[in-house]
This record gives sequence, C-alpha cells and structure tokens, in this order.
Amino acid sequence: MLRLLILLAVVLLGVYYFFPESVEQVVEEGGDSISRAVDGVTGAAGGEASVSLVPSDTTPLETELIDAAGKGEVARVRELIARGANVNGRGTDGATPLIAAAVAGHRATFELLLEAGAEVDARDSRGRTSLLLVSSRGESELARRLLDAGADPDIKSNTGNFALLEASRYGSAEVTRLLLAAGADPNARATNGWTALRTAEERGHTSVASILREAGARP
Repeated sequence: MLRLLILLAVVLLGVYYFFPESVEQVVEEGGDSISRAVDGVTGAAGGEASVSLVPSDTTPLETELIDAAGKGEVARVRELIARGANVNGRGTDGATPLIAAAVAGHRATFELLLEAGAEVDARDSRGRTSLLLVSSRGESELARRLLDAGADPDIKSNTGNFALLEASRYGSAEVTRLLLAAGADPNARATNGWTALRTAEERGHTSVASILREAGARP
C-alpha cells in the first residue's frame, strides 16, 4: 500500500510539473463540488436555502450577459448592455463576459464588449486573463485586439502560467511575435520553472523557439 501511495504521489507531481493548469482546474472543480455539497447539507439541516456561488454584486442582467457572450449572441449582448448590464460583471467562476467570449472564440461579441468598456485584464477565479486564454489557442486576431486595447502580456495565472508560455505550448508563431512586440518578458517562468522557450522546444515548435531565442530567451 505504501509503495502504491508513493507511486501515486510521483505521478501527480509529474502531471503538475507538465500541466499545472490542468491540475489546478481539477482541484478547483473538486473544491467547488464539495462546497456545493456542504451548502446543500447545511440548507437541508437548517431549513435554509443553499448559499449561492454567484458574486453578491452580480445581477440577473450580468448573468444573462455572461451567458450570451459565451454563446456568441451578438444581438442579445447588445440588448443587455443597452439595458444596463455591467460588462465587467462576474459569474460563479469569476469569468467576465469578455472572458466568456474569449473562451468560446466569438470575435464579434468580443469586439462589442471591448467597445462597451470591458476590462481587458480582468481575471477569472484561476487568475487567467482573456489574453492568456486566446493565446492558449493561437487566436492571433483576438490577441492583437487585446494588446491594442492595452492588455498586459505578462500577467500570470494562479499557477504562474502566462500568455507567452501558452502561445509557445500551442505553437503559435504569430501570437508569440505579437506578445514579444508588446513587451512580454521572454524569460518569464511559470511556478514549475518552465519558460516559453523550454516549452516550445519540448513540444517541437522550432519556429516559435527560434523567435524566442532572437528575443533573448533562455531555456
């Protein structure tokens, strides 16, 4: 049994070393499930309703806006904004409408929210910005728009991941160039010590690795 536990610990450490964001997501989702379960039990025992996970300052309008942004419903997003929905309202996971649009890759909705004053560097409960999220998928047009709007390329998530690291992991030469041109630190390190260059090399993204080296990056 002891050997099994040691082996499991080694495997988990290895997974965290290479995929810290994935481990963080599992932990957070597990924590949310436990919180919901505890709330449900408390409500049943005390005769009270379970505690809502929605931020106290989030109104139904903001909840609808986040939903519409995530679905790419431009007309609905425009209508909700006109009705006074806060474009920087947050959902249960801390995501704003802009983050929801970034995750789903809905460009028209994304642009509409930016024009309405959405905060470009807003972070969800895992510390991820819209720029980090679009960089993780190589969405160069959205990344360019965010950087033009003043997004900080070096903001790190709760696990120390950052946009340049994600662009390197994805293998996007274009997003990598955009981030470096915007002043991203080529030698920034994640919590596990990985740099963008090391990530690109480990993944076999030679063109991205060359761009990083030219910018002064070290493994």
